[in-house]
Amino acid sequence: MQAKFAVVVTMAIAASAFVSLTLTPMMAAKILPRPTHGDRENQVIVAFERGFSVVTRGYDRTLRFSMRRQPLMLILFFATLAGTVWLLIVTPKGFFPQEDIGQLSVSTEARQDISI
Repeated sequence: MQAKFAVVVTMAIAASAFVSLTLTPMMAAKILPRPTHGDRENQVIVAFERGFSVVTRGYDRTLRFSMRRQPLMLILFFATLAGTVWLLIVTPKGFFPQEDIGQLSVSTEARQDISI
């Protein structure tokens, strides 16, 4: 039962990745108009580009910090790995709760004069 669900989720993620990496850019290229020289900049795009630049600069700073302190990053990696293994061991496992008895209860309400 759980393996079938895992396959369904995996296939849904694969289909989503295919659509987002192939079809969406192609549709955007066909639908969105090309900017012409002299058009006024869209303020939403300008704000997005500004935010993207801030994120890129932050990533650059973080990457430079990490590359200068490689031994510290290696220690942090192994500490994270050890914490992950510890959480895997101590976290209760199971898809269904232990008190599940495998019954499904359904109730409906309808008018008195309706036929079954």
